[in-house]
Order: sequence, then C-alpha cells, then structure tokens
Amino acid sequence: MKTRRFRTGLWLTVPLAVALMIGVYSCGEDEVTAPKKDTTVPAAIANLATDAITTTTVELTWTAPGDDGSTGTAHQYDIRYSTSAITADNFASATQGSGEPTPTAAGTSQTATVTGLTLNTPYYFAIKTADEVPNWSSISNVVQATTAETEDTNPPAAITDLSGTALGTTSVELTWTAPGDDGNTGTAHEYDIRRSNSTITGANWASATQLTGEPDPTAAGSVQHLTIANLQAGHDYYFAMKTLDEFSNPSALSNVDMVHTPTTQAGPPELSAPSFPDTVCISSSDQYAQMAKLTVQGQLTMVKTYSQLATIFFANLIGAQWQHSGSCWDYEYSLTAGCTAHYNVCLSGSEYTYTLTLNGSCYSQSYSNWVAYRVVLDESARTGTFYFYDVNATTIGAAWVWTWAADENSGTYTFYNGDPATAPIQLTIEWAKSDGGNVYDMTWIVPESEKWESHFVKTPCSGWAKSYQWNSDTSQWWLENDIVWNTDGTGYWDIYEDTGALHEHHPW
Repeated sequence: MKTRRFRTGLWLTVPLAVALMIGVYSCGEDEVTAPKKDTTVPAAIANLATDAITTTTVELTWTAPGDDGSTGTAHQYDIRYSTSAITADNFASATQGSGEPTPTAAGTSQTATVTGLTLNTPYYFAIKTADEVPNWSSISNVVQATTAETEDTNPPAAITDLSGTALGTTSVELTWTAPGDDGNTGTAHEYDIRRSNSTITGANWASATQLTGEPDPTAAGSVQHLTIANLQAGHDYYFAMKTLDEFSNPSALSNVDMVHTPTTQAGPPELSAPSFPDTVCISSSDQYAQMAKLTVQGQLTMVKTYSQLATIFFANLIGAQWQHSGSCWDYEYSLTAGCTAHYNVCLSGSEYTYTLTLNGSCYSQSYSNWVAYRVVLDESARTGTFYFYDVNATTIGAAWVWTWAADENSGTYTFYNGDPATAPIQLTIEWAKSDGGNVYDMTWIVPESEKWESHFVKTPCSGWAKSYQWNSDTSQWWLENDIVWNTDGTGYWDIYEDTGALHEHHPW
C-alpha cells in the first residue's frame, strides 16, 4: 500500500511539475522582454590638453564625456602615448598608460599624469572612453608635449606684498603681485594659500587651514585677488601663501598679513576703477597713420571713461561718516546751499543697494525726496546695476550693468535707455588685459549699427583695430576698416566695400 501510494503521488506530481514548467515558460514567452542592448558609445573627448610637464611626466586634462554620448557617466578610460603621431589606426599599438582615473559625471574636469617618460623627448597623447558594455568612443584629439630637458630646481619667488582687506564682517579680499615660474620670470603653476587664528610660520605652515578656489597664477608682475567668505565677525585672521611651479618646487613663505573682521561694518564698500590706456604708440607722420592713431585712441578713451563711471558716482562717498543701523547705513551731506543729498545703503545676502535721494533746490531744479539713482552691487557675483531715474519721477530713464572678473583683468559694460528688464541694449563694451597689463583687447558694439574690435600691445608697440557695419538686408556684420600698426613703425589702413572688396589701401 505504501508503494502504491508513492507511485500514485509520483505520477500525479510529475504531470503537475511539467505543467507548471510549461506555464512558466509560456508566461515568459508572452510577458518577459529581453533587455535592450546599449549600442550608444560615449562621446569622443575633444579638449584633451597637456598641463604640468617634468623630465619624466606629463599631466593631461580634459572634460569628461558621458556614458551615452555626452550624457551620464562613462565607465573607463584608455590613455595611450607614443613618440610618433597617434591616429585611430595605430591607437591600439601605442603604449597604454596606467592608473587612469574613473570617469566622473559628463562635463566635469579630469586629470591624469602619464609617468615613466624619457627626458627631452616629444610624446603624443590620446584617449578613448568606454561605457559598461563596453562600447568604446572614437579617439580624442591628439596632443603633443616634450618632456623637460633637465629638472627645474629654481622655485618661484616669494610673494612679499600679500595684503588683506575686510569686505564686511564675514569676508576678506586678499591681493598680491604674481611672482614668476623661476624667481620673478614667467608664469607659476599654482598657489597654496592658508589662514590661521595665530601668526603663520614655516614651522606651523602645514597645520594652517588650506583655502580653496585659489586663482591660477598669471604672468609675473600682474595683480591677483581672492575673496574668502564665511568667516566669523570680530576675529583676527592671519594669511600667508606659497607659490609652486610645474615641478612642485615651492617658493619661500610669503609675508604674513593679519586682517580683523569687524563686529559691525563701518560702511558699505567703496568702488575702484580698473586702469586702461588712452594712448596708442603710432609715431608715423603719415596722415592715415595719424587718423588711425586718433581713431583707436578715441575707442580706448571711451572704454577708460566708462570703466570709471562707477567711481565717479561714488566719489562723494570716499571717507563718508556713515550712520549704522542693523544691516543699513545712511550718509547725508549738502551738495549746494539748500540742496541735500542722502545716501541709504542696505545689505541683503551679498547685495548692497545704494539709493541717492535729493531734497531742496539743486542746480536750478527743485526736488522733494526724489530718488536720483539706485545701484545694486553684488560683491559675490561681481556685478553692479546702475539705475538712473527721470527728473522728479519714478521711471528709469537709463541704466547700465557693470561686471568685473575676480582678477580685475576683464569686465563688461552694457547700457540701456530705460529699465534693463524691458529696454533694448544700446551699447556693449567688453574689455580685457593680459601679460601683466601690457596687452589690451576691446570690443565695442552698438547693436545692428556698428562694432569695433581692437588688440593693443604697449611694449613693443603693435596692434590692430577693425570696425564693422551692420547689413540689415543680410543681418550680418561687414568689415569696413582694418587698421594694423607694427613694432617697426609701419602699418596700413584698409577700407572695404560692403561687398567685401578692398576699396582703399593706405600703407605707411
């Protein structure tokens, strides 16, 4: 009986198991879909570049692509190098680097150092990226670098003019003159800036707090800045820095500067204007050379004038005796007999809002609490918006937006006939200076009217200036004037027709 029951259960169980298997299999055929295969390759890196170079190493930098094209995060890199040019055909035969970093999110910056190279040897570098499949990208752009002939043992010079200024109760701006790569020559590689609650020495340098966001060094002799935020009010902070070259040779410790953050801010910040040249060293007596000189000088003078507009309107605030209440300051003074100017400044976040109100009889015009202009200055974003109001009205008659870079080597000015929120742009100026203030670039644009572009090198004297006119039929700029002056005193002025044909050529 036991054997019979066993057999009966077996024969009942087997068909049931088969049926269940068939059901599962059938269900799988009907409802389970195989995962879609990933066939999208990562985008090819297009901005591979070399950075620090020593006798045996080269640092590479690039922007991370994505997992699928330029989206997501890739899986791995393959960095190759060779003493001969790398192409897509010979990429696999080039020497593979080691220790490639893991890809980060698309759009972020990455670096890798290729080691084990031979001194004074030209090398080519390229990179491919793969996703998790792996699908491999196309080859990147190929870059070339030659390893150093000898180790650089000459460190940058020590900075001696580090200076800090309290911008408010919780922030400090540091200023210094950039040293060189070798002593005071060239351009260094990086800065290491530190702060402490007590004086910094060579012995306790390593324990001082290292700051972040240091700017890249610029050419020796140029002025650089760094703003440090999130400090505590009413504290003494000591700052010092070192400079490193591409071989990580550190300079000696800079001078140490102490800055006290006040418990209450004595007054809002005062504005300074960047310097900009207003003369051009064209010496030829040729009439077109002199016309070119006056034309280019006129453009430079206008840029210089506009760069100083902010300080003109703030000139009366220099040395002001502010009355402080909470996060606002007030200052009142007499413009003329019977005319009172009142400044009110309030701080919200990183924005200072300056408001000038006039009362009384001022320059043959009577005012009653008329807001003449208002300025919103954002020190964090490094922008200022100036609003000028129609006489005895609350409508904005004109405005401009002013921006400046942290190193104060570039800026923009955008002008409006009315409220920037609704009025069209009337004029835009972009300016920049480099090479320690020896090279100047400027663009001046009146939308759909005229445009000037200038490049000016002070020493040795050379440069060019191009003016354009707007073609409303084609909605394009056409080159009208092309002025060039050279270090040997020669130059020319070319005048073009709107067809692009050269109309006049005037050499000197």
